[in-house]
Amino acid sequence: MNKELYWQNSTYSPPEINTIYQTLPGALAEIALKWPDSPAVITEGKMYTFRRLACRAAGLAEEINEAGFPPGPVALIQKAGLDAIAAWFACSLAGRPFLLPEPDYPTARLIDLIKSTGC
Repeated sequence: MNKELYWQNSTYSPPEINTIYQTLPGALAEIALKWPDSPAVITEGKMYTFRRLACRAAGLAEEINEAGFPPGPVALIQKAGLDAIAAWFACSLAGRPFLLPEPDYPTARLIDLIKSTGC
């Protein structure tokens, strides 16, 4: 490997071996338990805690699972911010790949993206 890659020169300690294979929702749950009131997302001048992010992700995962969608990817049309970040965790928790298009795309483009990805 190229030893001049920036990430290899990080000043941060490498992760513990038992956390390398941790799932995305597992990592969020662990952090939310350790630091529930710490900032997780700061957007548009608002701060959201790890607890709130974890709750939002769990609620969205439940909605995805209860919606009765066929197996496969789901499309979640979200603006950048708390809900878009929660979608990453929620889809992982629900075991679903996802498409996250911007709501400002033209409607025809959104439909094409959704159809072409099998969402």
